[in-house]
Amino acid sequence: MESQYLFTYGTLMRDYYNHERMQMSSFCEYVGRGQTVEKGMMFCNFIPYVKLCEYSNSYPIQGEVYSLTTDDFLLQLDALELPAGYKRVQVRVTMESGDTVQAWMYAVKREKEIYEEKSGDFRVYVETKLSESERKEMKKC
Repeated sequence: MESQYLFTYGTLMRDYYNHERMQMSSFCEYVGRGQTVEKGMMFCNFIPYVKLCEYSNSYPIQGEVYSLTTDDFLLQLDALELPAGYKRVQVRVTMESGDTVQAWMYAVKREKEIYEEKSGDFRVYVETKLSESERKEMKKC
């Protein structure tokens, strides 16, 4: 299988519920943290949505990169993400090491009436905007 990468910025990241639910460690290997080269805007309503755009107020999106160990996992993620209003797109991600990889990412099909997280980092939203009970619900047990 040719190397494929997945960029996650929300509940598929380590420590959040979909990471465990989707058994991420069985289908991919954690590579490291990075940020998108393409700019976007993050909107949150308990879960995050990213709209890729080149507006003057857009910013890189922060997240985690995984190396996929099987092609089938993308189909499983599609079954989770596409009905929830996302589309799968390719983005360039600059790793903390400075290397750049091409990765799949799920971006929102259209904006929703939700809160914009201007830092572009879902962890900031969770820690600063959610109540303690919501944070506990968001984190895996």
